[in-house]
Amino acid sequence: MRLVTASTLIGQLARFAVEQHPYHRPEGLFELVELLWRMTEQAWHDGDAELPMTWFDDAMELERWLHDALWSVQRANQILTAWNTPSSKHKAPVVFVSRYDTPRQEDDFIDLDALLRNVSRETWNDGMEKEQPAA
Repeated sequence: MRLVTASTLIGQLARFAVEQHPYHRPEGLFELVELLWRMTEQAWHDGDAELPMTWFDDAMELERWLHDALWSVQRANQILTAWNTPSSKHKAPVVFVSRYDTPRQEDDFIDLDALLRNVSRETWNDGMEKEQPAA
């Protein structure tokens, strides 16, 4: 088990969103960070009001929680959908895109599965591994 803090999770979300977004400044990032902070405040009670935290058995459980939390809020869903849509709105088959090579940057998007997997994996790696105290 690992104890995961909300600030670590949110920091990793911001990191990977910026790294994976073709323009390095994903629109709605700060709003998504605020929404995720409120979700952890409401759901994670092992820390305090200043630092919500909770326990996860493995990185997959953390990824499922993050997926369910983000997709359960309409505004978060809208932001993520926009990140997953190329700004060119092209209809061609999806191809690999690099911000340093072709095709055009406007055809790039964030792979949401990869985003959540990266965020969950790194958050898990940063978590404190120890035994959960008995209730």
